[in-house]
Amino acid sequence: MRAIKLSITAFGPYRETQIVDFREIGNESIFLITGPTGAGKTTIFDAICYALYGRASGNDRDHDSLRSHFAEIDQPTEVSFQFALKGRMYQVNRFPKQKKRKERGDGFTEDPARAELYEINDGETVLAASKIKDVNEMLEEQLGLDYEQFRKMIMIPQGEFRRLISENSKEREEILQKIFHTHFYEQITEELKKQSKQLLESIKQLEDRLEREAAKIQWRKNETEESDSIETIIEKLNEEIHEASEDLGLNEEQLAKEKNALNAAQEAFYKGKQLSEMFAEFDQLQETSAKLTERQPSVNEKQKKLELAETAAKIIPFEEQVKRRKSEWENQIKRLDSQKAKKKETEEWFQTVAAEYEIESGREREREQLQEQLETTKKQLEQSKQLVLLKQEQKQAEQKKQAAETNIQRLTDDMKKIRHQQDKLQVQVQQHQETTKKYYHVEQKVKQAEEQTKKLEELLNQFEKLQELRQKYQQVHQQYNEKQQLIERLQSKLNELEAQQANNHALLLAQHLKEGCACPVCGSEQHPDPASGRTEDISDRQLEETRKRLETAKKDFDEWQRYYIQVKSDGQAQRSLVDQNYQAFKDSIDTLDGQSILRLLESWKNTVTAEKRKMDLLYKEIEQMEQAGRQSEQLSKKTQQLETQLEELKQSKESITESWMRINMQVETAKQELSEEDQDPFVIQKKVTNKEKVLSEWLQKWEYIQSRYQAGKEKLQELNTIIEQQRTFAKETEQKLATEQADFEEKIEHSQFPSIEAYQYARITESESLNLKQEIEEFNKQKHTVEKRLQAVNKQLDGQEKPDIEELEASVRRCSEKLEVVNQNIQNLKLTVKSYEQIRKSMLELLEEKQLKAKQYYDIGELADLARGENHLRLSFERYVLSAFLDEILLQANIRLDQMTDHRYQLIRSDQIAKRGAQSGLDLEVLDHHTGLQRSVKTLSGGEGFKAALSLALGMADVVQAHAGGVQLETLFIDEGFGTLDELSLEQAIECLKGLQQSNRLLGIISHVPQLKEEIPAKLQITPSQKGSKAAFQFA
Repeated sequence: MRAIKLSITAFGPYRETQIVDFREIGNESIFLITGPTGAGKTTIFDAICYALYGRASGNDRDHDSLRSHFAEIDQPTEVSFQFALKGRMYQVNRFPKQKKRKERGDGFTEDPARAELYEINDGETVLAASKIKDVNEMLEEQLGLDYEQFRKMIMIPQGEFRRLISENSKEREEILQKIFHTHFYEQITEELKKQSKQLLESIKQLEDRLEREAAKIQWRKNETEESDSIETIIEKLNEEIHEASEDLGLNEEQLAKEKNALNAAQEAFYKGKQLSEMFAEFDQLQETSAKLTERQPSVNEKQKKLELAETAAKIIPFEEQVKRRKSEWENQIKRLDSQKAKKKETEEWFQTVAAEYEIESGREREREQLQEQLETTKKQLEQSKQLVLLKQEQKQAEQKKQAAETNIQRLTDDMKKIRHQQDKLQVQVQQHQETTKKYYHVEQKVKQAEEQTKKLEELLNQFEKLQELRQKYQQVHQQYNEKQQLIERLQSKLNELEAQQANNHALLLAQHLKEGCACPVCGSEQHPDPASGRTEDISDRQLEETRKRLETAKKDFDEWQRYYIQVKSDGQAQRSLVDQNYQAFKDSIDTLDGQSILRLLESWKNTVTAEKRKMDLLYKEIEQMEQAGRQSEQLSKKTQQLETQLEELKQSKESITESWMRINMQVETAKQELSEEDQDPFVIQKKVTNKEKVLSEWLQKWEYIQSRYQAGKEKLQELNTIIEQQRTFAKETEQKLATEQADFEEKIEHSQFPSIEAYQYARITESESLNLKQEIEEFNKQKHTVEKRLQAVNKQLDGQEKPDIEELEASVRRCSEKLEVVNQNIQNLKLTVKSYEQIRKSMLELLEEKQLKAKQYYDIGELADLARGENHLRLSFERYVLSAFLDEILLQANIRLDQMTDHRYQLIRSDQIAKRGAQSGLDLEVLDHHTGLQRSVKTLSGGEGFKAALSLALGMADVVQAHAGGVQLETLFIDEGFGTLDELSLEQAIECLKGLQQSNRLLGIISHVPQLKEEIPAKLQITPSQKGSKAAFQFA
């Protein structure tokens, strides 16, 4: 990305529209942003960052508070930024959330944040996105950097340079991951880990299944031991299968023998059983034949009774017919007598009805006169009702007239009250603008106080951390001295022991020296001064233990010395950080201690609280004023509504008055047509009701008598006809009865019954007849069957003896039990062999699958361990790739750092193995060529750290642009940091930055260092004033 033009309006300290055209600097690669403190230098960076990401460049600045306090309320805040990227030009416009005047009425409303992204092609502007989310996503995709990456690589705000080199390994990994898109390697590692875990779980599951299969084996002869492998268990299982198969063959031969024995026993049993059953049948038949002979006389009697019953059954229909005819004749006589009685009663009732009919027939004229009187009274009733309605309308019209006059007066009074309220509210609305200015002024004070509070809290935390590091340093330093003293004591003791041991050797040698014999040490035959004294008991083991203790103490001391240096370095770095933060408060804090910081912090917090109270009071006043404005607007609308209603009421009153006068005339006319008594509809209605009731009663009575008279005549005629028909039916029925009785008596005379009583005795029911027939037939059939079967069985048993069934049955049972035992053994053996074979097959399949999985796991598991850092370097696959990128970045960074530090410092990637399971490979150290030692980058001074961070940022830009597909880092902005450099370092840094011109890269710097103003000709001068700041390029 290369900046082209920036336009800001009502943004930060800039009230008027400021246009910064970066094309004005021409071929200059570096420009300086200069101006007094608070003029708005960092705001230029904020504007660029806000345009691209919707956020300010620093963490301590809120993008919702970037609106200029110099701007008028009607002047909207806007940022527009043009830049070139990948051969294309873009323009992004952003409008933060801000207040604006309401389109209607007084007061303000909130205008939400907006964003627009345009692509510029051949001078034409094409809208690419108009929603904040779409604009953010499209810009981040095109730039290839998110907000945090942009701040670390392109726009580095105040306080961020040190973090470039002091970030921990994890944070540096996250940055490099996003820049170089190495998540693919992490996915490979996770996939290998996942496959390795799945394979290991599969192998464990297969082992469990093999153990479960082995546990299923019911051993017959062999036994397994705990040390047996799966292969050994399978071999033993094969032996079991072979032995079980042999036993199965022997049992099958025995089964055939037992089957033959059982068949012979069963055949003898069946023959004996049949013969025994035949003897039993013969005995039963003889007994049954004797019983049938005893029943024969009783059956003969039943045969005779059946014959008489059959003869009587032929006469029964004639008797039944006589009974039916007699019943019919008796019923007809009863009905005839009943109709005669009804006729007599009807004749008596009709005589009374005929007399009433004659009387009512003579009152017809009276009924007609009453009907005429009723019609006249109804007409009078309608006239009186009409009069009552007219009076009601007259009363309602009078009420409406009075109500209209009352409403007109009420509306007139309401309008006077509303106008009075409007005058009071207008006074409050006029004070709104002045109160709003006061509110924004207090709000700015609160933000400044909160910013100071936040910085003081950070300073207090850093100071407390420094105190902890000092205490830690004292403890470590004490132990460092103790370990050093221990080494000295052990070394002294070892020297003493070695000297004593040498003395012991000399004394021992002196004891064996003889005059004239050569010394085994020097070869002299003369021994003028041999060693003398007492030997000490010094063993080699004692010497060796002392040496080992000394070596252990030295190793422990070396490790503790490195830890001591690290603690000391951390303390110095923390002290530098505290001093840096203290610079902003050195005028307010005389002595740097916790109590002074706390007092100042409490003071600023009190300021925040007090100013916030003022803000709350002002905000409430503003709300009350806005509420007053809304109320005034509502009252105006209400006044217009009341005026409209008043006009409508006046017109309505005129209409109501005309209607009232017309109804009065109609009432007077109606009164003249009716007498005073006839004007009451209730009295007339009562007359009408009475007459209607009397007339209705007369008419109903006349209709009732007419209907009774006509019904009586018709009833008498109907009864006469019915009586004649009943007499004819009775005669006919009596004749049929006589005929049927003669036929019945004739049938009795021609039958074998001497009298009707004999006939009645012989009669039986149909079911009794059927039972007798069935009983006789069954007896005859049974007798014939028994006699025939008795002859046949007697013939078959001629010469036979009765067999012993129990013995034959016991023989069959014994043979069956033997066969069952053999058969059960065979089934058990077959099940056992089948179970063995299934288990063997399953175990062989599982074993083969396990071996295959184990082979796969050997390769995948090893790769997974290597990829996730389970190796001697504790370096994961992704970190290995990232470390290669970091090496390239350091290579480019060291070219500039070597130049800026006069060949003293070199950034290197630490090769130390991380502790406590952490990952290695991305930690930074600095090599000091003056001492030849490596140390933490945190031990660098402020100026050294700035140069290292600047080199790292420039090196990262070179490598990212070369590797990170599409990411172009043609612009770099730095906010402060050069003030920590001495004159020589500053010259070296400037020379290094001037080299960027060859790579066509643009660098913007914010700094107050005078030497930079002299060295850098292109300057963006920020000039503050009471009406807001202004920005313009100057060249000198």
